[in-house]
Amino acid sequence: MGIEQIDKRGKELISSQKIIESLLTSLKDYIDIIVGDALYFNQTDFSIALKYNKHLFVKSRETSLDIIKETEQEYKMELLIPNSDKNRFIKSDDMERGCSFTVFKKTPYFYKDIPQPLSCYRIEENYFKTQQKEIFYCITTAQNISLIEAREIAKKRWQIENNVFRLGNQSFYTKRKRFKNDTTNKNYLILIYLFLSILWFLYQISIELKLIKPEFANFKFFCIYHFRSICFNPAENRINTS
Repeated sequence: MGIEQIDKRGKELISSQKIIESLLTSLKDYIDIIVGDALYFNQTDFSIALKYNKHLFVKSRETSLDIIKETEQEYKMELLIPNSDKNRFIKSDDMERGCSFTVFKKTPYFYKDIPQPLSCYRIEENYFKTQQKEIFYCITTAQNISLIEAREIAKKRWQIENNVFRLGNQSFYTKRKRFKNDTTNKNYLILIYLFLSILWFLYQISIELKLIKPEFANFKFFCIYHFRSICFNPAENRINTS
């Protein structure tokens, strides 16, 4: 896990590039794809990943990007063609998440100095109960990701964001608590997110092996029930990190 301190607001892109370089230098044999939010990645990040023969996979809702504009145009044309290519377009139901979905893939897209073409996945989800519709896009240099895999990668990335990083902030106040010593602060964050990542891994294994009761099929409830710790009840047990 890499943690790079941001000197000030507006330097997130530089920090993301430092993290990618650090991870790929030390852990490149264990990494195939780097997944993230398009807000913190740009052309340089794609080039850095490709330099190590790895791929970047970013999720975006920014409809002003040229690659997304062209993807939307091709998607509308695809809807007019009966019996379309299933490697480019699928429509299915996801009963577990309570929605129907479509995935459309645009490829290739050549962008400036990026040495490999980009693929853009358009993912639309329509939820049965709320009638809510969500549309997002996934952009990557990896060419062998299936339509189903692209959606799952994006969903898994959001689960990590929601159940690890957000839970870390809610339970350990990671955005508000700071040590005076930078090294101590980094080590503190590494321990927190390593701990939550291990719990998330155990939670996923428990679900796959059907070891978890339906009433605890929620990551936070799983943590509270199986690991009755002060860190998951911050309202009653404040943690002093000053």
